[in-house]
Amino acid sequence: MRIISQSDELEIFNTLALRDLIDFKWNQFGMRHHLVGCMMHMCQIGILIFYVIFIYINNRLCTSSEYTDSTTGEIKYRMDCEDNPYAIILLGGIIYPLIYELLVMIKKGFFNYIGDLSNIIDVLYIVGSIAMSISHLLMTPFDIFSKIIMIFVIMLSITRTFKFMRIFSDFSPIVTML
Repeated sequence: MRIISQSDELEIFNTLALRDLIDFKWNQFGMRHHLVGCMMHMCQIGILIFYVIFIYINNRLCTSSEYTDSTTGEIKYRMDCEDNPYAIILLGGIIYPLIYELLVMIKKGFFNYIGDLSNIIDVLYIVGSIAMSISHLLMTPFDIFSKIIMIFVIMLSITRTFKFMRIFSDFSPIVTML
């Protein structure tokens, strides 16, 4: 494998024996490792979907009340929002990626880790998820700053989902096209 990895001839990877060897190594060692990360990411996406449905669609956090403006006599609506303990669940979903990326950063070294663009995107995703959870705890989820961070995190989670879809050979051509 060392000799093959140092070779400049790409045609060698088209040989049946080498493809079988690579498939064997992938199925034996790599697939399980990446499958665990994929399942944890899907759990995190599930938590995010639950949060969006519960907070934004079903509006379980805020109640609206009707009142009459004393100066104009006009009927207006006011949103009364309670504290948001559900944002802590969002923090729970980011624990695995945070620990994993920290371990990879320690193993590779900080500058080697940051040198890869996909690692920077992962760090932005983790920092954005933590900032989103904190902003939803300290402010309301309906604050414009909270919504902007959430949009940023959702866009990064879509790219991470595509990255995890590449581990399955059936999805790899679709992800490449996208």
